[in-house]
Amino acid sequence: MSMHLKKQEKDHCYRMNPYITWIPIIFVLVLAFSMTLFPEAFGTVLFTAQEIMVNDLGVIMIVLDLVCIILGIYWALSKYGKIKLGNLDKPKYSNLSWGGMIFTSTMAADLIYWALFEWIYYYTESPLGIDAQTRSVSETRDIVSAYSLFHWGPLNWIFAILPGAVYAFMFYVKKRSKENISEACRPVLGKRVDGWVGILIDILCVVANFMCCSIWLRVGVPIMTSLASAIFGTPDSTAMQIVILVVIWLIYTVVTVIGMKAVKIISDIGMYLYIAILAIFFLFGPIRYIVESSVTSVGYVTQNYISMSTWMDPLRLTAQTEGGMGFPQNWTVFFIANCLIAISVVPFFIAKISEGRTIRNVILGGLFAGCLGTCSSFLVMSNFAIYQQMTGVKDYISMVEKGMSEAQVIVEVVKTIPISTILIIIILVCMTFLFVTTLDAYTLVISGFTQCNRQCGQETDLKSRFFVAVVLYITPISVTLVNTSLEQMKALITLTAYPMGILLIIILIGFHKDLKKIDMEHYDPRKGIDPEIFKD
Repeated sequence: MSMHLKKQEKDHCYRMNPYITWIPIIFVLVLAFSMTLFPEAFGTVLFTAQEIMVNDLGVIMIVLDLVCIILGIYWALSKYGKIKLGNLDKPKYSNLSWGGMIFTSTMAADLIYWALFEWIYYYTESPLGIDAQTRSVSETRDIVSAYSLFHWGPLNWIFAILPGAVYAFMFYVKKRSKENISEACRPVLGKRVDGWVGILIDILCVVANFMCCSIWLRVGVPIMTSLASAIFGTPDSTAMQIVILVVIWLIYTVVTVIGMKAVKIISDIGMYLYIAILAIFFLFGPIRYIVESSVTSVGYVTQNYISMSTWMDPLRLTAQTEGGMGFPQNWTVFFIANCLIAISVVPFFIAKISEGRTIRNVILGGLFAGCLGTCSSFLVMSNFAIYQQMTGVKDYISMVEKGMSEAQVIVEVVKTIPISTILIIIILVCMTFLFVTTLDAYTLVISGFTQCNRQCGQETDLKSRFFVAVVLYITPISVTLVNTSLEQMKALITLTAYPMGILLIIILIGFHKDLKKIDMEHYDPRKGIDPEIFKD
């Protein structure tokens, strides 16, 4: 009888919410079929919507990003920054492991793509309105190198770190049992989050998570296919991309089933391999140029951060077509949106690994760890390729103009390293492990969203994790089969980000309301905060 009751209690705890589970799946299936069966019509609708939401309303994203950075710095440095998240004597993970998991839980595998190719987009465009055809060589170097740092610095990371601190506050200070984004909206929306409003919020978040995984895999897997083709002679084809997707899926499904211990091990290995990749590019590259260019780029971004953050090109002088989007709409808004759609999963993962830290430590330490990881990639790998372009060693711009794909150009960059075969193998293993870490983080969090009565801190049900691991791959395989372009994926991501921005505003307002309830004059981190003061 006792065993029967325990089984009933477990089944109740892990029962899947049919709405949050099946509605996103149906949406993803419809989206996948639409992209596969009607690619041209789907693209037309997508770009029409993008024209309205991004070209006309992109300023909303720019302002939201600036407000979040200001709020994050304020809360970290204010009296609220010393609030301890949980009752542990010391943080659950060491600073190195914690910072490594923050970096690898996002889009670390894709950084190899962006670090080695993003600069080419800026080389041929006109950031800050400085015309690409008339600017000097020095101006080109400054702008091309600096803009990548700008896009992958605080502008990008604030949407992972700030909500992460808020969710950690919800878990370890407020002691809330539910682990979903609707619960984070409770201080503003009240009991409405227990009904259809909360269900709709969580449905939106699960859909956004599916979209986010799609673009990361769509960008990264073609690189792996081209790299494998370069040394193993395997076909550089769509079929091979599907094979690599399946291999990654098999590994990450096994790791997901095992749980957080396996995620930490894979994360650590992936981080060390990534450091090895950076070391190879640095040691075999123009060391003096990389160092001096890095210092110059950091100085340029620091000096011009406000201008770069607020430049909207009102006359659209940098638009590639008449009436089209300018540079900030096409790139800055996209990179903001690319992180904004992940506020319901990456910050949850960061929150779960941040127990025992303070709000100040999570915000400032998280921003430092994230920016250090991404910016070091661009300072080393981007400058390696930029130097070759500017000194005539290789002409990557011409390769693109002649029709070579982004992945093929990246392979050409890697081949200039004397130990390119060894480097390619390291990159393939590293990207696999980093994708596994990212996808595991998504699977663990999404599976938690779909379970009705799971308590905070309980690991998600094995069946649920496996189910999410399978569903998570529907959209990436679809966009691979129809060869969805980067521009289409950018449009899809950016459109999805707007409702997520509304949720973020609600969450931050609620966090501010909660902080105001705390008597900081009598706060003792050893005793903590009575969660009863946050009851509605």
